[in-house]
Amino acid sequence: MLGSQGPWSRRGIDLGDSVGDSIGDAVAGAALGAVAGFLGRAVSRKVMQTVNDRVLPTIAANKSQTLNEQIAIAQKYPEICACLDDHAVFLAGGSRVLPMSGITRGITLEQADAVVAQLRNG
Repeated sequence: MLGSQGPWSRRGIDLGDSVGDSIGDAVAGAALGAVAGFLGRAVSRKVMQTVNDRVLPTIAANKSQTLNEQIAIAQKYPEICACLDDHAVFLAGGSRVLPMSGITRGITLEQADAVVAQLRNG
């Protein structure tokens, strides 16, 4: 005999109401998840468009400028060398060495002029 609690009860808890609440919560959660996913995709598309339209061209221009600067330095000072293991800059055939600490992000032509002058003159 099931007693007075009904067929969907267990230890005095009415499962009929909690099942209905659980289904409602699941539907609401699914709806909110779908809305959040839609908004997330819309924001993601907008961010990616901004990255493609603004950020990537700027990065490409900076890399191109840096590469052109390095080419100009190599053409002007073919004797300048760098040792990445020792983090040092020197001139081929020279005896002076400078630390490469300030040159890690790239070097401008003006900075190369100063480095070469310091390596040549001491």
